Amino acid sequence: MKIVCPQCGAEIQLDKPDPYLSCSYCKNSLFIDLDNVFAIYSFKSSIEPHRIGSYLKKDFEKKGFNEELEIIDSIPVYFPFWKVEGEQQVVSGSSRFPQKTTGLLSANRVFFDAKAVDYRIEVVEIDTQPDKPRKRSLYYYPFFKITVKFREKNHDFFVNAVSGEIFGDPIPFISGNEVSQFFPLFLTIFLVFLVVNYVFDRFILSIAINLALFYLFFQISLHLIEKRIYKK
Repeated sequence: MKIVCPQCGAEIQLDKPDPYLSCSYCKNSLFIDLDNVFAIYSFKSSIEPHRIGSYLKKDFEKKGFNEELEIIDSIPVYFPFWKVEGEQQVVSGSSRFPQKTTGLLSANRVFFDAKAVDYRIEVVEIDTQPDKPRKRSLYYYPFFKITVKFREKNHDFFVNAVSGEIFGDPIPFISGNEVSQFFPLFLTIFLVFLVVNYVFDRFILSIAINLALFYLFFQISLHLIEKRIYKK
């Protein structure tokens, strides 16, 4: 079987089925998907591995997260992205990545050879295709998969090893400033309880009304807190 290199136009003879290969003429890395041949590119990591955790913590601090965060694992990984001709965004080629699209990096690109990647670095397989079947090329972005532990639960985040951009589901939390915004509500609850206890002399009736009011305000507080958390 012969294929044509999309980079230089040279014909390449395939001796055995392999989705990854290199052009023997221009040395470009190629990916074969069914009947299509795509050039493969990547970007050199600009962030040293020991600094990845600090990028994640700074991002959390900007969002008001000031609690202790335990990083329990950090793994380098390459995620595939499709660059469709004419599009400014790249589309994820893996369902494992938390976002469908992201920006095209402005850093200098390099050829990507999946076979030359260190065995300790995970190269994620392609399992999704872009919606638009136009001419496209394949990019493997370098990331660090960071697993953090917060309140006995593990959360996974992906840090772009070139731009430092953070991807992943946010950790639900309420910052100190947000808690202070609920002070008027709590003060209102306290005043209502005082008024009820002052107006109603009957002990049992007073307790029943207080319990009903407490449950009502408790449900309102939960609704407001939940709305604030998942609005982020």
